[in-house]
Amino acid sequence: MSAAPTPQSCPESSGGTNDAALNQSGQATPREILCVGLNPAFQTTLHFRSFTPGHVNRAFRKTHSIGGKGQNVAISIQQLGHADKVSVLQFVGGSTGKYICDALEQKNIQQFSVPVQKPTRTCTTVLDFSTNTTTELVEPSNTIDASEKAQFFTLARSVLSSPTIRGIAICGTLPAGTDAACYDFVVRMKPANGWTILLDAYKGVESTLETGLIDILKINGDEARAVVGDTTSPIPVVGRAIAARYPIRYIALTNGAEAAYLVDGTTRTVYAYSVPTLTEMVRLTDSCDQLQYDPPAAAADCASALRMNPAVAQLAKLAESSACLPSPIMAPTLSRQNSFHIGPDGEQQLVLNPLGAGDTCSGVTLASYLESGDMVAAFRRGLAAASASCLVTESTSHFDRAVMAAIYDQITVTSSSSDATI
Repeated sequence: MSAAPTPQSCPESSGGTNDAALNQSGQATPREILCVGLNPAFQTTLHFRSFTPGHVNRAFRKTHSIGGKGQNVAISIQQLGHADKVSVLQFVGGSTGKYICDALEQKNIQQFSVPVQKPTRTCTTVLDFSTNTTTELVEPSNTIDASEKAQFFTLARSVLSSPTIRGIAICGTLPAGTDAACYDFVVRMKPANGWTILLDAYKGVESTLETGLIDILKINGDEARAVVGDTTSPIPVVGRAIAARYPIRYIALTNGAEAAYLVDGTTRTVYAYSVPTLTEMVRLTDSCDQLQYDPPAAAADCASALRMNPAVAQLAKLAESSACLPSPIMAPTLSRQNSFHIGPDGEQQLVLNPLGAGDTCSGVTLASYLESGDMVAAFRRGLAAASASCLVTESTSHFDRAVMAAIYDQITVTSSSSDATI
């Protein structure tokens, strides 16, 4: 008989559980949403006033956070206020793996972890304030050996047998030493009329898509083009091509700052989402000296304050929000110095970090769909949360819910059931 899965089974940790819910056999009961994140990362962000490739560049700030798509998806659900509804299934190793475990535990995110011998990878984000651009340096993951892979299947079988699970997010690339069989194993355990499965991955997952068990495919436009091998057609056409090729209920396609699309795989209806730019949402004041939080008395909630005095409310609300919860290594801070850059003309420029925004969209979309059953509204909410997360430069997939609500109100949705391009 295999050992029962235990949350927080992380390297150099006690292997204890922070979960009161146990089944009759004494094993921890997974929560409502399980995030399968097999390729986590220790995330380092280097902040530069200006970054020039090919030269010596000195950062003025360094911050650490959790990386990896599955982990970011879980954090986004926690940011919605649903930490008690989310669990993570992951490989972790070394001091970087322990950091991830400690940080997730601090956020009350339940973990089912397979400890591995080699350390979890490190990824580094270069944030250039002068150009408001990000560069991501992705370290290769260490190879999962045969015994560790076998432990994953044993743990996954036990966790996935629980009747408490309602939704599963399968996220990201697979680490070396594993293959799509890991994802296929998860989806094939789906009970009849059970689970909503969201897949946020596109490389090497053809067999997973062909199972007919994926309910939501959430990828970006470039990834969608790669899935069907179409580099020229408009995104809505690509989305319909995916729906024609694979039996998927919904295909949700993000496209950076451009319009996003949702394709209903059954009706082929395409929903187009126009998302406001953050510079539209946060009109900057003329001087740093004006950034004082003094909301109008009529502002009954944070979203109203954002619309009435956007730059002021953004700083104040993000400084107060759970986006700034301390990390085990460094406590993220929010100030006008790291949220705004003064350009060469002396004008304030909003600094954005889009890393993890797609993962935020996935997590919030899935959690919202499980709540409402309305996929059109759920994806709209996911897009709003993704935009709000770009305002937090020090941690991925963190956002303020009031800012998310204000952006949600400004997103417009149109639909088309014809083959014409939207």
